[in-house]
Amino acid sequence: MGHLAAGFFESQRTGDDTSGVEWSRTRDYGVNTMAFRMPQQGRFYLCDADCVGITGKIDWKTNRKWLDLAAKSGTALFVSIGRGTMTDQMRADLKRAFAQAASNTQPSVPLDWLHQKTPCTWQSAFGTDTYNWNEE
Repeated sequence: MGHLAAGFFESQRTGDDTSGVEWSRTRDYGVNTMAFRMPQQGRFYLCDADCVGITGKIDWKTNRKWLDLAAKSGTALFVSIGRGTMTDQMRADLKRAFAQAASNTQPSVPLDWLHQKTPCTWQSAFGTDTYNWNEE
């Protein structure tokens, strides 16, 4: 739909499905969608690079990085939580993430997008963060 949705939709899914099961899919389709579709953020609609899938099949230490990037990005933040998977640590991380997402509309900027297949260093309203996306 792309630019044809401008003025009709508040938020638009801008990438392929991420996964709560296969980390490489989230990295390739979530993080890269965030990086390379970010210029559309706030121009046509709020970008949605897809949700943070919490299923227990991806280690939380790894999946939390995707949550952190999405929360700080200035884009729409969605999560999908499998029944019985929530821990106290996840609950605390989600509370922080939604607070960050609600307080920020400034789009994040991938700083190393010309040199990385999947950008690792990001500038946001909260500072500069570097993520190791290959760590599983």
